[in-house]
Amino acid sequence: MLRGKFPPLSLSCANYLDLSNNSFTSVIPDDISNDLPNLKFFTLSKNNFHGFIPPSICKAGNLEVLDLSHNHLNGTIPDCLMESLEILNLRNNQLNGDIPQNIPETCSLKTLDISENLLQGQIPLLLASCTALEFVNIGDNQIDGTFPCHFTAMSRLRVLVLRSNKLHGEIGCLHSHGTWQMLQIIDLSSNNFGGTLLVSLLASLEAMKVNKDFNHLQHQFSDYVNDELYYEDTMSATLKDLQLELVKIWTIFTLIDFSSNRLVGPIPNTIGDLKALYVLNLSHNAISGSIPPILGNLHQLDSNLDFLSLLNLSNNQLVGNIPTSGQFLTFAKSSFEGNLGLCGLLLNKNCSITTNGTEEVGENGDDDDSEKKWFYMGIPLGFVVGFWVFFGPLMFVRSWRFAYYRF
Repeated sequence: MLRGKFPPLSLSCANYLDLSNNSFTSVIPDDISNDLPNLKFFTLSKNNFHGFIPPSICKAGNLEVLDLSHNHLNGTIPDCLMESLEILNLRNNQLNGDIPQNIPETCSLKTLDISENLLQGQIPLLLASCTALEFVNIGDNQIDGTFPCHFTAMSRLRVLVLRSNKLHGEIGCLHSHGTWQMLQIIDLSSNNFGGTLLVSLLASLEAMKVNKDFNHLQHQFSDYVNDELYYEDTMSATLKDLQLELVKIWTIFTLIDFSSNRLVGPIPNTIGDLKALYVLNLSHNAISGSIPPILGNLHQLDSNLDFLSLLNLSNNQLVGNIPTSGQFLTFAKSSFEGNLGLCGLLLNKNCSITTNGTEEVGENGDDDDSEKKWFYMGIPLGFVVGFWVFFGPLMFVRSWRFAYYRF
């Protein structure tokens, strides 16, 4: 619960400095590097620091890990932070301007988290020089442009979060089978992406196809261990309609979230090959067609986990019968709502549409939907006819009216 101004430090021998989770309210000193010449690991996260990030911080010794997340910093991101760092976390501040464009070919970044800021412009092409990147989170900003095809050069990428920006165009350019074989989390939700779900993209996600061995459960990726220095990546994700903070990202955790975009067309059968998939969210798009029966293959996930996975296909244009095998009976009704053409037990709606989209015809040649329509149309018609058959003679035939009153 330390508070006040930045402490007047003179730690010439220190290579590890952690002042996180306190209540400091000052700015970061311009000459901070003078007091920390040998620093490698530096975190001020979860305080109330404000003002600009001083460029001199890049000269603080052989700095490799810098975490200034969850503060009130503003201004732009100094270009020098992209030069020598391995881990850069500036999440949840008020930083503005563009993402630094001057990125050297010798970029050694493994983790880049600049999410939850006010950044604009486009994702720099030179970021592809950071081929060692494993964790990229640029979500919750105002980034414009198209899908970053240049990220396909990052063969070690495991987490890609671009949600809640202004990105548009197709989710494409994944034509190489060997691209992004290690990717286990991809969140592109709440953008303006259009087009169809490309088979080439889904086919390249090798890490989502095979369940991990139980021996790997105790290992989180992107941990920075060097001379007893330790860093662990965190992120937020939407799980079962709740926004949750993942303080540990297990290697077995897999997620695809393409919700709240403008995707069209059918769900490719290729999704059924992602047998290690834990979270799938395709809701709030314009996806059409039927739900592929091969999605039933996703039930294998529960054999390795103690909790259920999530499937959300709501608010699309899907048609047909909801499968009743495997996982599907475990999902909530809300996972399928907003699809006028869907039917089945989960929606309490009898099916009159076959899996190929054609209408089933009864023995008399009339389909069930037509019978229901005539039935409900007949209710008011029958009421009107019955009303006038009974009351008409009473109104227009005087003798009948007197007889009815006497009765």
